[in-house]
Amino acid sequence: MDDSFERHYTGDRLHEKRDVTRPRSGVRAYRCGGTRLPENRIALIDGAMSVKAVLEQAHSYNTTLTVFISALLVYSIGREMPVRRRGRPIVLSVPINLRQYFDSATVRNFFSTMNVPYDSRGGVPDLAAVIGILSEGFKDELTESRLAGKLDRFMRLSQNPLVRIMPLPLKNLFLKIGARHADRRISAVISNIGRVEMPREFEDSIRQFSACVGGRYIKLTLGTYRDRLVVSFTSPFRETNVQRRFFRLLSDMGIDIEISSNL
Repeated sequence: MDDSFERHYTGDRLHEKRDVTRPRSGVRAYRCGGTRLPENRIALIDGAMSVKAVLEQAHSYNTTLTVFISALLVYSIGREMPVRRRGRPIVLSVPINLRQYFDSATVRNFFSTMNVPYDSRGGVPDLAAVIGILSEGFKDELTESRLAGKLDRFMRLSQNPLVRIMPLPLKNLFLKIGARHADRRISAVISNIGRVEMPREFEDSIRQFSACVGGRYIKLTLGTYRDRLVVSFTSPFRETNVQRRFFRLLSDMGIDIEISSNL
């Protein structure tokens, strides 16, 4: 079975030195808080709308759908952020499908993630400014050198002799600690699963698709089917200020939205 990580591993340590925007371990991102739902439940809010209508708005800012939705999320978080917390950056974690950048025939997971920061010390003056900053952040991260550096660091860790001989319970413990440490540098996660296509005989029987992922903080997943875009928010908190502001921004642009929720 093809292992694309192994096949594209260069072993070039210079990649890590070139990755100058790699998040520093001491920088803690802003994280929305609130009242946790009982029994570790997750709040789910879906917003369904026209893909064409949202793309028209994104193109009016000369940007892509993913950057546009990301900017709406950062803007919403920034507007709901207490003034006393503005020293912390708003950082979006974005999964990257490496198949789009490296030749791969693997059926295994072949992805990485990138952290795109927004400096909140000046607040969020307007949506256009946020879009401009995030657009540059996406461009900086989605370069061949930066992606190769992420891949090489992952492979260097997985091939470390100490990691290979470490007992599984100890390895799981360190992975848990590492995950919580990395979470400190993330405000929210946004994932675009892209366009869903189905066999023609099923198309008229399906209205839309939605996907959601639970976690310890706000996560947004979006996907499209024909002219139907569904934006799904998950959160462990009862408060929905960020989600409400996000959908209100789209509504104020003249976009009709159907909201559904488990709250």
